[in-house]
Amino acid sequence: MIKLSWLYGMVLVFTSHMAWALEAPGRPGLPPHWASGQKMGIGTSYEAYDLDGKYSPLSRTAPISRVWFTLAEGVLTETYFPTVDMAQSQQTELLITDGKTFLEEEKNGTHTIEWLDPKAPIFRITTQDPQNRYTITKVFFTHPEKNIVYIQYQIQPHQANLTFYLCHSPHALNSGLDDSGEIRSQTWLAYEGNSFQALATSPPLSSSTVGFAGISDGLTSLRKNFSLSPPYYDTALKGHIRFVGALPSSDSIIAFTVALGFGFNAKETLDLTEKALQENLEKLKNQYIQEWHSYFTHVLDLSSVSQDEGKEFYASGVLLKTHEDKTYEGAIVASLSIPWGDSTEGNNLSFHLYSLSRGSGGYHLVWPRDLFHTARALMSIHDMETARNCLRFLKKIQYGNQEGTWNFSPRLIPKQGAFPQNTWVDGEPFWQGLQMDEVAFPIILAWHLWQAGEINLEEIWPMVESAATLIAAHGPWTAQERWEENYGISPSTVASEISALVCAADLALAKGEEEAAQFWMNTADHWSLTPGDNIESWTFTTSGLWGNGRYYLRLDGASRLSQLQQPDYFAIWNPNDTKKILLSNSSGIYLEKEIVDGGFLELVRYGVRSATNEFILDSLPELDEKIKVTTPFGPAWYRYLYDGYGEEGRGRLWTHLTAERAQYELALLLKRKANPKVIASTLDSYIQTLENFANEGHLFSEQVWDTGANIGKNTGSATPLIWTHAEYLKLLRSKADLVPFDLIPIVYQRYKDY
Repeated sequence: MIKLSWLYGMVLVFTSHMAWALEAPGRPGLPPHWASGQKMGIGTSYEAYDLDGKYSPLSRTAPISRVWFTLAEGVLTETYFPTVDMAQSQQTELLITDGKTFLEEEKNGTHTIEWLDPKAPIFRITTQDPQNRYTITKVFFTHPEKNIVYIQYQIQPHQANLTFYLCHSPHALNSGLDDSGEIRSQTWLAYEGNSFQALATSPPLSSSTVGFAGISDGLTSLRKNFSLSPPYYDTALKGHIRFVGALPSSDSIIAFTVALGFGFNAKETLDLTEKALQENLEKLKNQYIQEWHSYFTHVLDLSSVSQDEGKEFYASGVLLKTHEDKTYEGAIVASLSIPWGDSTEGNNLSFHLYSLSRGSGGYHLVWPRDLFHTARALMSIHDMETARNCLRFLKKIQYGNQEGTWNFSPRLIPKQGAFPQNTWVDGEPFWQGLQMDEVAFPIILAWHLWQAGEINLEEIWPMVESAATLIAAHGPWTAQERWEENYGISPSTVASEISALVCAADLALAKGEEEAAQFWMNTADHWSLTPGDNIESWTFTTSGLWGNGRYYLRLDGASRLSQLQQPDYFAIWNPNDTKKILLSNSSGIYLEKEIVDGGFLELVRYGVRSATNEFILDSLPELDEKIKVTTPFGPAWYRYLYDGYGEEGRGRLWTHLTAERAQYELALLLKRKANPKVIASTLDSYIQTLENFANEGHLFSEQVWDTGANIGKNTGSATPLIWTHAEYLKLLRSKADLVPFDLIPIVYQRYKDY
């Protein structure tokens, strides 16, 4: 029997791949969390479709690399493999100590980020220690053909006797709860189920340990003692684990490379990762950049109409493509982030966005609403291939006749024809809500692609027919409006429903389905035009609390005073009554006619109402009085009055709403026949505002601060928000054409006088 005093309470195990291995105590470790949601960079290799519009071995960029990385606080944060919705690690960073007086985490330094090429997501981050004890420079990119993330480090110590440690926190399969780790000859191997990751360095680390976070890991030891001393653990099984290893000591410049590789078994992943360090990295970087350049040779270059020499244009184009999965074409997630992932808010949200079978969803899920806007943005830059795949993905996830019924008693709504509220990239539904705008948008996208000659009517007709039938039978009411929180009737939702029915009617005529076409068009006209029973009579108050009392509500018919109260899904739509609404996120209870938002502008965006419609113009003063904030960068808006979704229980300013307002202002100026120079100047101011909202990595956050020293700068919400990047691209296209890009001509022609 082996007797060593420091082995008390620990376990020696024998495995087939190593001799006696020392297993770390303290399972499972402290509760895990994610990294900051405020990303400063997102990257993956560019992959082209094959001739059938698929990611396959026949692609000109094959083999396909299916790994993604994110950057926040100057360091590598969540990585994803083998799909864009499957997070595999939480954070990888350096730890710095003098062995006596301090321990510093790399992420706590001051960081600057550069795109090494404006058209490729290869980044250099320089981290400066606030006390000038060291400078760290890193370059991040992925192998263009293999599942490898590279980090090239160069460390410049500014004082003697500093020791640098590498720290890596796996979070395999969207969770940090059940990972196992082993050290094999200074290569780190982590796994859960059939998901494996390996981290190797060149030169090798001088010592390593793996343990349970907060209990027996190297970071905990360094925090206590400013040193990493024995015992060094070789294994940590089934918990929240963390690796730490020491870099070879030096008082001069330290250059080393990290390869983080992914696979489906231990041997494959170890071999892949260790061999990755032997490749010519300069050659790989050049291939990585050139393949991204090839994407921009096939799209419309709108950089000349930007205000920042195209930086945000190229970044936005890259981001839309980096958020697409490479197994399920057209599945583009909302954001490669977990909002507030490193905070209490993030932990609460992660629980809300958590599946017992598949882990945390974060924002790396597909929302049909976000996907619609993304697909339209891709169309705005002539990337029709990806836009077609977005529509085909939507077609694939549409509910069929075997999916059952939503029971909104006494409303019973069949799922057939609807779309999941959001899904994993393989199409499995995540949240289970019914949002009628998400039923409408696929029809509108189908119409646009058909009009552009990019898709065959026969392919899209079954999807269109099923969705339009559902809207006509059960709209204009929705179980959730576009903010995913309340039922009732909403101007923004009705705008999309009316537009979708008009588009469906046009497609039906082309298909020879005249009866369906007439029914859908009559329904759209009824909701739009019938006096006393249309969108204004349902949602426009004449006895409001603000301004002259005349404005559109956020929504009506959602009266409810408590979560315990039985919802009244058949509430009368009367915008002048005194019914109250319980707002989500513990925001409070208010009169329905008290809550304003900018959703009514969707009526103009798609062409259901003229920009000079009296009801639209009547609503603008109250909208701007109650939820507009003028930041140092320009105007921004809250989602709605009293919104509580954000830091400290308070919603902040949403970046994409600035782009939406710009589209309205364009429509208004065109209607009033303004001078083209005035129009261009107005749009330039909005474009510049959006560009200024982006962070140093040219990423748009979901929200920016509304007060204080950071007003107009990113909060800890989802960054990037692909929806905002999509709106930015569409705004550039609108300026280039001097026509609102989202305006649906057939809808506009029908209702332009209203």
